Parts: sequence; C-alpha cells; structure tokens
Amino acid sequence: MHKNTPSEGELFLKSFFRENGIKSHSEKVIRGLNNDNHDYRVADFYLPRLKMYVEFQGLWNNTKEDRERYKEKMRVYGRNNIPCIYIYPENLGIIEYAFHSRMLKELKKHKMKLELFKYKFLRFFNQKKTTILWFLYFLYSGIINANYFTETEEGSLEESVFAMIYLILISAGLVPRSSASKIILNLLCERIYS
Repeated sequence: MHKNTPSEGELFLKSFFRENGIKSHSEKVIRGLNNDNHDYRVADFYLPRLKMYVEFQGLWNNTKEDRERYKEKMRVYGRNNIPCIYIYPENLGIIEYAFHSRMLKELKKHKMKLELFKYKFLRFFNQKKTTILWFLYFLYSGIINANYFTETEEGSLEESVFAMIYLILISAGLVPRSSASKIILNLLCERIYS
C-alpha cells in the first residue's frame, strides 16, 4: 500500500484541523469491515481525540464512476457504523459551518457523549482563547494586588479593587503606563469613595 499525494482540498482540511487545534492523522487504514469487497479502506483523515473519520469527496462532481465509488464507500461505512464526516469541494468555502454542523450531527447520531463534550470544549476554548487568557491574567493580578494591599495596609480592599481596575485599563490600552496616570486614577477613586 502506498501513500497518495494529498489533493489541495485535503491540504486545506489538514490546515483547517491544525488551525483549530484538532489532532488528525492522514490516510488512516480501516481493516476488517463487514460486507465489503475490499480488504481494507483508507479514510482521508482520522481525528483520534474525537474518534471521527473525515472523507473529502474531492472528485464527487467529476464523473459518475467517481461518485459511485464514493457512494459505495459511504454505504460500507454506514453498514459498519463508522462515524464519518463527508466534506465536498463546495463545502470548503464554508468549512467552519459545514464541519461544525456535521460534527455535531455525527457525534449525536453515534451517541458519542464524551467526544461531543470534548469537541464543544475545544471549539469554545479556541474561539474564546484570548478572552480566557485575559480573564486569568486579571484574576491573577487582582489576587496578587489584593494580597499586597491587605498585608501592607489595614482596610484597603478599595485600593486592591482600584489596582485591579488600573491593571485592566492599562492592559486594555485605555490608560498610559505612567506614575502620573496612577496618581490621577487614585485621586478619582478617592473622590468617588469620599
């Protein structure tokens, strides 16, 4: 068995998986399939963390014979209860939507609850990564500042809150990093709480 040269569509999908943090293996061999006239089948991709196969139907619109070959492979996968997402050339322009909707449908169809949770978490984390990292940074900074102020001055919870606000404003680029801006911020906060 030799490796096929990947098509542009397969290279696109490989890049899509990499960019979305989805681990994938190319040309995964599947042996021992029931009711199949082949000794083995080769799936374009296997996503091990999600236990999902992905087939790119690149020649679907080419000839009737190519389409029949794809349909036979789909029937074999179906008879063997193999979870697989089928991507067609016209789906590449809307790959985010097509892949996501088909992944959810296939995971639910095969009752793969753990993989469904993993996929949703991975998707959430990849989409909200920057927000999560900023939140953790501000939380960490606030805890350090709260510990500093409560240890050095009695009853300075307001100061730790103001320090947290100041760090948020600096990080957002709304306040320049200078001692003058810190003094002005402290004066404003004193007026609010006076």
